[in-house]
Amino acid sequence: MRVECSTPARADLFNTHQDYKGLPVVAAALSLRLRVTGVRLDSSRIFAYSSTVGDAYEFDVDDLSFTGGWVDYLKAVLRALRRRGFPLTGFELVVNSEIPIGSGLGSSGSLVVALTGFLSRLFNYGLSPKDIAELAYRAERDELSVPCGRLDQYASALGGVLLIETKPPYRVEQFKISEFYFIVADSGERHSTKSVHSARQSELRKAIQLLLEKPLPPEVQLKLQGDLSSVKWSLLTEEELQPHLDVLPTALKKRVLFTLRMQHSTLRALNILHALSSTPSQMLLKELGAVMNEQHCLLRDLYDVSTSRLEDLRQQLLEAGALGVKITGAGLGGCLIALVSDKEHGVRILKRLEASGAAPQLWLLRLDSGLLCTSSS
Repeated sequence: MRVECSTPARADLFNTHQDYKGLPVVAAALSLRLRVTGVRLDSSRIFAYSSTVGDAYEFDVDDLSFTGGWVDYLKAVLRALRRRGFPLTGFELVVNSEIPIGSGLGSSGSLVVALTGFLSRLFNYGLSPKDIAELAYRAERDELSVPCGRLDQYASALGGVLLIETKPPYRVEQFKISEFYFIVADSGERHSTKSVHSARQSELRKAIQLLLEKPLPPEVQLKLQGDLSSVKWSLLTEEELQPHLDVLPTALKKRVLFTLRMQHSTLRALNILHALSSTPSQMLLKELGAVMNEQHCLLRDLYDVSTSRLEDLRQQLLEAGALGVKITGAGLGGCLIALVSDKEHGVRILKRLEASGAAPQLWLLRLDSGLLCTSSS
């Protein structure tokens, strides 16, 4: 039996850099896909090839030590499955992807979800899309020690426009929206998601530590207890923290303010998305674009994850008529996502930017489905 599974790219539409803080995030699955195809073998050997990067690997199912390269994502998934008691034997697979690596479109999340879905179908594990998303998250977070949240894996597995609650029980709400169109513009700059996330998380931990060393009102102290995902960010207000933020260096103060203001902005975005689900309108789309612009400014000014190249490209998209443009992914390179009114509007903007040579790669993308798997004899 031959199995093929595919997963979409994703954009983090709202509350970027907040999932690892236990805050809700809004993601959109986009119509660039990664595919895993393969068959089961009557042996303990595993053969894995990526036609995207050209690397091939062979190893035994009992040798899951990390060696570097994309195959570590496969080994991480296999480790996560084995820890949960799933039986494993040999197989061969090929990975092919349309999603640019390190661009802020969730390429690694798409890969681990596709691999997990592929193995579930190949070995008849019977995992649901949400089970696959959670196991893929555990593979990246626990096995590979990537300091990620759940946004990428859940968006890739479930598709559409999603609100993802990143604290247990990890509730997911799918908005009844089917006709969003986006321009995605690749800056050509590359980044390490792990390094960006690690740096900002370290800064926030230091900020909390310094705040807790000072005399704070008991209710504020209580809200700041625990790790980043346990802090009660959604209950904290800028007004109650403001009198105490002067103890922080400027960069650390900005990280705290970013977290609070980004969450407040996202609550407004959620209201607009709920309204769009029932009554689509251009006015609501423009309001949503305005929130995207606001969140980009927070990412640029308070989280320091933009670059001059991203800012130049963003300005060209806005001048061409995009409703809203923001960073997607960790930032410091990668892609911008621009909301457009409809497909025709997107085509006009795309042609204008292509004519000017604004970006190495540009796509006009629609919303897409999540994990899709098929089997054939």
